[in-house]
Formats: sequence, C-alpha cells, structure tokens
Amino acid sequence: MKKKSLILIIVLCVILALSLLFALTRREKAEIDYGTSELYSHAEMDSAIKEIQKTFSTFDGCKLYSLRYTSDELCQSQLEYCNTLAPEGTTYDACIVFDSRFRSPIAGGGAWNPNEIYTWTWYLARTKNGDWELLTYGYA
Repeated sequence: MKKKSLILIIVLCVILALSLLFALTRREKAEIDYGTSELYSHAEMDSAIKEIQKTFSTFDGCKLYSLRYTSDELCQSQLEYCNTLAPEGTTYDACIVFDSRFRSPIAGGGAWNPNEIYTWTWYLARTKNGDWELLTYGYA
C-alpha cells in the first residue's frame, strides 16, 4: 500500500510541476489599441509595434499587458522632439507614440521593483519611406 501511495504522490508532483511550468511560460498576447488615426494605417502601426516588442522581449521576466496608440495630435507635436534624437544628418518626417502597460519581474531585480505595474511611453520615428526606429522609451 505504501508503494502505491508513493507512486501516486510522485505522479501528482510531476503533474503539478508541469502545470506550473506551463503557466509560467505561457505567453498571452498584449492588448493592442490602435485608437483612431488619419496619419497611420494598422499596418504602419503594426510595424512600429514590432519594434517595441523586439526591445520589450529583452526585458527578462516582464509581461506586456497593453500597447495604445496615443493620438495623431501628440505624434505630430513630438516630431520636432524626435528630430533632436536623430543621428547627425538624419531628419525624420514621421513620429509615432505608444503608451504601454506592463508588469515587472515577480522577484524584481536590477532596476525593477518586484511585481509592479509600469506605464511607459515609446517614441519611434522614420524618414520618408523608411522603417520605424525606436528612439526612446520610459516614463513620460
């Protein structure tokens, strides 16, 4: 009887461990809010979002909950600021700005407070017919 109980306990522990591993590694997609824009199509926004996600993927242990397009007005008003960040000889003619909401690593570490919700703003720009370049991000 003890041998059967031990086997049952081992099987339950394995099932629990696999369930926990699945829960921790499961990646839910972030909610994307495209808002309303007369400047940018969803495809253009998706291209910018891919750049944000590429950088965000390097934030070990963080979970991205949402990205939200800010507004055409803000993007137009921030073009001059984006050009102050441009490499010498580059002039951007489009700026796009997203707000994000994400959770820091559960245990924290580095500059992260443990298990905290952050809201950051992401600025990207491009030259005529160019690709989006992520210029800066962080607290607005």
